[in-house]
Amino acid sequence: MTKRKTIAIEKKGGFNRLDLLTVLDSLKPGLSNREETSYLFMKDRIATYNDELCLVADYPIGFEGSVRAEELYKLLMKTSAKEINLDLEEQQLKVKAGKSSFGLAYREGSEIQEKVESLKHKELKWRPLSKELKDAMVLCSFSASKDMTKPALTGVYVGGGEVLSSDNYRISWYKVEEGIRRSFLVPATSIVHLIGYEMKEYCLMDSWIHFSDGKLHFSARLLSEEFPTKAREFFPEETEEGFELPKELSGVLDKAMVLLQDDFLLDKAVKLTFTEKDVSCRVDKMDVGWFLESVPLERGTKGQIEIEINPVFLKEILKRTSTVSLMGEDKVLFTSGNFRHLIALG
Repeated sequence: MTKRKTIAIEKKGGFNRLDLLTVLDSLKPGLSNREETSYLFMKDRIATYNDELCLVADYPIGFEGSVRAEELYKLLMKTSAKEINLDLEEQQLKVKAGKSSFGLAYREGSEIQEKVESLKHKELKWRPLSKELKDAMVLCSFSASKDMTKPALTGVYVGGGEVLSSDNYRISWYKVEEGIRRSFLVPATSIVHLIGYEMKEYCLMDSWIHFSDGKLHFSARLLSEEFPTKAREFFPEETEEGFELPKELSGVLDKAMVLLQDDFLLDKAVKLTFTEKDVSCRVDKMDVGWFLESVPLERGTKGQIEIEINPVFLKEILKRTSTVSLMGEDKVLFTSGNFRHLIALG
């Protein structure tokens, strides 16, 4: 009989379950949509990687290898144990959590680990990242195209003191005080995830841009296409008088998003209808249900205007003083500080 090989994890005592779950949760954007997607353990770090994103968090896990992500995360969520113990036995990661225990298939080494290590996060030279620039990239990501036949429009352009994006129907333009001299184009589907992180540093390389909060590294692969920066010319030099969006609309959006919770961040959409007296928010979700609520306006539009807009994006706008203006009969302009968002009607 062959003796089973057991390897003890190089850590005294157990792991705090909630601390580990917090780290695993922070790495989720780097998980792909494929069924077999894994957390990668690298002694003092845990990572996730797909073709567009790589996230790496400092954590003394004590071993190297990979485990399927969904099963590990869900099983850790189901237990109430404060502390868990980990051991490697042949091709399994064994987890002891209170009265429960389970084992998951475990693989040593992989091409993914080589790709993560090739990014050399520990050797990067970091520069300060302003909160304004980070917020500008997130806001502009909501106006990028989803049409992969026009790859340049699927990205967010950053260069000098401006951030731009457009899908030919919407254009977002943010003038930032502290910009990046070298221009780059990053996929909106990647950069939108920064909404959940407080990044303080960045490092721009030839094909990747890296962000860091000191303990977690967020790396996004860049696009090689050239963005049509002339899109900014569609913004009017003079803005017509408009009306302020009511802060109460934020709470309405929270309710509407209950029906959209399973949609990808950039795919969420609500219908807003502006009139002279109020603005209504409506969601119709097939096989789920519908929602409708109105908020009064002190002074709205002369006629009725209907637009579709991402509720997460709109909530970010509502954090600032925001004005809506009707530009002629075919465009609506949202203005919020240094940020402008233009929507073509019809």
